[in-house]
Amino acid sequence: MSEASSGRARGLTEPASRLIPVIADDDRDLPGGLTRGLFVASAGALRVADATGAIVELASGDAQYHPIRILRVLTATTAAGLVALY
Repeated sequence: MSEASSGRARGLTEPASRLIPVIADDDRDLPGGLTRGLFVASAGALRVADATGAIVELASGDAQYHPIRILRVLTATTAAGLVALY
C-alpha cells in the first residue's frame, strides 16, 4: 500500500521509499526537497545545506549512511556516489 493510499504520512523512522542520485549544485536544492538521509559510496568531504540553509561540512567514510535532513549538496563535496533518500 502506498503512502497516498494508506491515508497517513510516513514517519521519519520508517525506511526511505525513494532514492535519487545526487548532483552537487551550489545554486539549486535537491529535486526531491528535504531528504530523510544521504548515502555515500566513496569517502570524502560532504558540504551540505540543511533545512535552514546553514552550510555544514562533514566527513564521510566509504558506504556510509547519514541520517540527515538536507536541501542541497554543494560542489565543494569530494565524497562520491551520493544518493538522496526520501
